[in-house]
Amino acid sequence: MRWQSVPAICLAAAAILLVGAAWQEDVPELTASDAVASAEDALGAAGLDATVEPNPVPTVYASLTRDAVEVWAVQATVRSEPIELQVTRLGAQPVALDDRNLDGSAYVLSDVEYESIVAHVDNPARDRLIQRNALVTFAAALIVALALAHAAVNPRKGPR
Repeated sequence: MRWQSVPAICLAAAAILLVGAAWQEDVPELTASDAVASAEDALGAAGLDATVEPNPVPTVYASLTRDAVEVWAVQATVRSEPIELQVTRLGAQPVALDDRNLDGSAYVLSDVEYESIVAHVDNPARDRLIQRNALVTFAAALIVALALAHAAVNPRKGPR
């Protein structure tokens, strides 16, 4: 092995370790703005003209069958009626969608609209992490390729 290649190989190994560490990182909790963006996207995907309140309320969702989880309660107006989508702060899972009209006598959304909203709740925090990690992986691949190329074509010889 050429001694001049050792730093390049160490750099390549560090890049590979960095990529591994980046992909092991947990997805951060949703921010309030993430929750709003996710609700807007889900309502839009359902084909609804909705106004989403910019300040969701942090709260706890508790049911008889699940442990309590921290959620963002996102308020929106659809067809002049308020609805509330509760999305978990960790994982961006929809846990409740209250679409009863003001007097509770009917539902604002059709079954198809309801299911579409629930199916299209996304996780902007996860998307950002994946995008960042893809860039880190690409940069690391370039570093590894350059380090290997340097090690392969370096004409100097090491000590004997």
